[in-house]
Amino acid sequence: MPNENESLRRLKEIYICERHFNCEWVSVKGGKRPKEPPSIFPGVPKSVLKQVTSAPRPTSSTSESRAKKVQAAYEAADKIQDFDHFSAKMSSYFPGFNFIKDQKNLYLSRTDATGQTVKQFFHFQQVSSPFGFLFLNRVEKDSIEVSKRLFPLQKNSLLSKWSQIGYITDQVNAYEYTSQEILEHAISQLCKMTEAHELAHFTFLLSQLCLIFKPDGRRFDTDTMIFAVQLHNISPSAYKIIRRSGLIILPSTEKVKQMLARSLHDSNLKTLFDQLKPQQRLVNLMFDEVKLVETLRFSGGHVLGYSQNTAAGGDHEMLASHAMVVEVACHFGGPRYILRVLPCKKLTSDQLKELLIEAGSAVVGAGGTVISLICDNCNTNRSVYSKLGGPGSCRVLSIQEQSMFLEYDYLHIFKNIRNNWITVDSKTLSFVVDGNEYKAYWSDIQKLYEIDRATPIRLTKLTHTAVFPKPLQRQSVPLVCQVFNDKTVAALKTFKGSLGISEGTIILTQTISEWFKIMIVKDRFSAIRLRDESRQPWTADCTSFTRLEEACQIISTCAWQGGGGRKLKLTKQTAEAFTVSTRNNVDAAKLLLADKD
Repeated sequence: MPNENESLRRLKEIYICERHFNCEWVSVKGGKRPKEPPSIFPGVPKSVLKQVTSAPRPTSSTSESRAKKVQAAYEAADKIQDFDHFSAKMSSYFPGFNFIKDQKNLYLSRTDATGQTVKQFFHFQQVSSPFGFLFLNRVEKDSIEVSKRLFPLQKNSLLSKWSQIGYITDQVNAYEYTSQEILEHAISQLCKMTEAHELAHFTFLLSQLCLIFKPDGRRFDTDTMIFAVQLHNISPSAYKIIRRSGLIILPSTEKVKQMLARSLHDSNLKTLFDQLKPQQRLVNLMFDEVKLVETLRFSGGHVLGYSQNTAAGGDHEMLASHAMVVEVACHFGGPRYILRVLPCKKLTSDQLKELLIEAGSAVVGAGGTVISLICDNCNTNRSVYSKLGGPGSCRVLSIQEQSMFLEYDYLHIFKNIRNNWITVDSKTLSFVVDGNEYKAYWSDIQKLYEIDRATPIRLTKLTHTAVFPKPLQRQSVPLVCQVFNDKTVAALKTFKGSLGISEGTIILTQTISEWFKIMIVKDRFSAIRLRDESRQPWTADCTSFTRLEEACQIISTCAWQGGGGRKLKLTKQTAEAFTVSTRNNVDAAKLLLADKD
C-alpha cells in the first residue's frame, strides 16, 4: 500500500490484499472504509505498531508511603518497651522529681522549696498484660488524690506510650481541685483521728460533712437515723421545719417511716414509746391494703417488688400487687407511726392474723397497750376477726392482760350507708323506730337538691356530685358529709310539706348525721368552737352513749336478713359493722374512763 499522501490522493481506488482487510466496505462521509480494519498485522514488528497502553513508570516513593514511615517511626519511639526502659527515661519527663524504685514499683515525688511538703506524687507499678506494661496506681497533688478518670488510660489504668505520660503530667500541673474533693480529703484526715470518734458531737459533725455533696442517693449512718427518728417522734412538724431549713441534713419523712416499718424487733420502737406521755401509750392498730404497681426494682443490692407472704425463690414466687400497712395511732391523740408494711399477693386471713399478732406483740413489748384493732369490713378482715374471737372484745395477745376491741372503721361505715341507700332497689330503706315503720327515700334528697340549686341563697351543701355520684366518687367522705349534714336535715324539715318529704328520710338523715358527729370528736373544745352539743367529749355520764345506742337500734332494724336481691334494707355486713363498732367504742370508752377514775 502506498505510504505517501500524494500518491493516495491521485488514486481513485485503493486496493489491499484480502489477507489484511476484509473485502466488505462501508460508505462514510468522504468515501469508503473497511468495515473491520485489522489491529495486529502478522509478520510486522511491534515496534512499528502504535502501542494502545503505556506501561507505568516505577517511582522511588510517594507522599503516602513517606507518611506511613514517619508514623511507624513515631509509634516505635513512643512505645514503652519494658519497665527498665521506662525507669531509665523517667528523668526526662519528670525533671526535679525524686525517684524510688522498689522491685516492681516506681515512686516519684516533688516537694516544695522547704522539702517538707509533697506537691506532686506518682506511683507506677509493673504489670504483665497485653494492654500495657505499666499500671498507674495513684496520683496526688498537694496530698490530695487526683482522679485517674482525667487521663487517657487503657483498660485497668494501663500505660504503654510515652505520650500518655506527657499528657498526664500536663493535666496534673493544670488541675484545680473542686470543693468536693477538698472536703473529701478533709474528711479522710478527720477519720484518722480515732481518739475523737467516741465524742458524740464529733461523729455527728463528721456524718454531716459526709452528706454535704451528696444530694441524691444519700446513705445515712446509724447514729443519724436514730437521731432523725427521735426528733420525728417528738414533733413531726419540728422535724419538717429543721429539715426544710437546711441547717441539718436529715432523711426525708418517707425514709423515717420506712425505717419504722422495719423496726418490729429492734430498740427503735421502744425508744419511740419512751418519748410518749403515759396516756399516749394507749394506742389503736389500724390496718388496710394499698394497691401497688406490679414491678421489680433493684436498690441497695436487693431486688424489691416480690410479695413477702409467699416463699421467696419458690415455685410460687409472685410480684406484690398490694401492701398491707399497719399503723399505730394514739387513742387520746398524738403522733402516728407506720409500724409494718408487708408487700403481698392474695393475703390470706391466717397470714393477716399472724401479722396483726406480731405487730401487737411488738407494741406491747415496747411499752404500749393496744386498745383496739380497726379496719374496713371486707371479707378477709371479717374472717380475721372471727378467727381472733371477734368482732367485739376479746383476748388477742397473751402478753397483754387487757382485752382489746376488734372494730371496723366508722369512716368506711359512713360511706357504706350512703352507698347502700343509692344502690338498693327503688333507692328506699325501711326501718323501725318505737314500733313504727318508716321509709327513707333517696328521691327526697334529689328533690331537695333540685329546688335548692335554683335559689340564689343555698340552704344546703348538696352538689350534683354528692347526689348523683359516680362509682369512683362514692369513696369520697366529703361528698357523704354533704348528704348527712345539719343543713340538709333542716332543709328537709323546712320543705317537708311542700315537697312531700318522707318522715323516714328526715329521721335517717338526722340519725346518721348525729352519729357521725359524736364518733369524730377530736378534742375537748369542739363543742364550744362549733357550738354543737353532739361534739361534747365523752364522759362517764354523758348523753352521747344513749344517743349512739338509739342509732344502733334503728340500724339493726334496717339489716337485710334474706338471700338473693336486697330490698329496702342495708347489707347485713354494713348493719353489723355499724352496731359492733359503735357499741365497742362505747365499751372501750367506759373501760378507759373507769380506769382513769
